[in-house]
Parts: sequence; C-alpha cells; structure tokens
Amino acid sequence: MYKTVNQTRQFDLNDNDDLAAYDEILNNPRCFVVREIKEKLSEKHFEEGKLISVDERLIMVVTWQERTLL
Repeated sequence: MYKTVNQTRQFDLNDNDDLAAYDEILNNPRCFVVREIKEKLSEKHFEEGKLISVDERLIMVVTWQERTLL
C-alpha cells in the first residue's frame, strides 16, 4: 500500500538551487510529474518615459505525486 501526496512548486530556471531541487524530483523513483507549466516573466524598467532595460525570467510550475509506503 502506498500513500500518495500531490505537491506543487514554482521553480525559477535561472536559479541553480531551484534547478537542483527540480532534478531531485526527476531522479526520485517515487515521484511522478503530473503537470509542468512554463512561463516567461518580463520586467520592464523605464526612466523618464523611455525603456532602459528588460529583465526576463523563466518560471516552471510543477505538480508531482510522491508515493510513500504505509
């Protein structure tokens, strides 16, 4: 018998710690990824009405199931 727990977490693909945590989920044989949603977030910085820079980040929202023995 297994107990199944669903978990959801947001991972920043530009952050090495988040990538390591995501790799742990993928390498765990007791985990099954149910859904992955990728999003691109943009922050625009303006000075005196003119665009001076754009910062873009990739975010992935992952839902997975983890099974544990009862």
